[in-house]
This record gives sequence, structure tokens and C-alpha cells, in this order.
Amino acid sequence: MGLHYRPSIVEIKLMKDLMQFLILHGYTVIFLWVLAEQIGAPVPVGPLLLAAGALAGKGLLNFTLLVVYLVSRFIWGRKEKISLG
Repeated sequence: MGLHYRPSIVEIKLMKDLMQFLILHGYTVIFLWVLAEQIGAPVPVGPLLLAAGALAGKGLLNFTLLVVYLVSRFIWGRKEKISLG
């Protein structure tokens, strides 16, 4: 018998609320989160991008727009880091 984790009702509701918030404000949240990471704030971008990718896969966010946005942010961030030394 393995250990199985069962999320509580409160955890399930919180996750649904967070996903709904990301659906409504996804591109703004992603922009601000990645900007904070590019500036140097210790924020984990990976989980947010994973959630955004999952929502894009379900058709709740525009996948093409998401990819174009993230690639442009990556390129802009690289140029900033190169110019700073």
C-alpha cells in the first residue's frame, strides 16, 4: 500500500479559484510574474508557466499568443542581461 495524498475541500476550492483567476487575468499575471523574475525577484516562474500551458492546452488561453509573448520576454530578458554585463 502506497501513500496517497487526498486534497481537502479547501485545497480543491483554492486551486479552482486560482485557476479561474489565471483564466480571467492570465496574460497580465504572466507579464508581471515574468517581469518580476527578470528584474531579479525570487519568484518561481516554472509553476505559473506550467499552469498557463495547461490552460492553453484546454483552449482557455491562446497558445500562440502565449508562446509569442514568452519568446519575446525571453529575448528581451537576454538582451537586458547582456547589456548589463
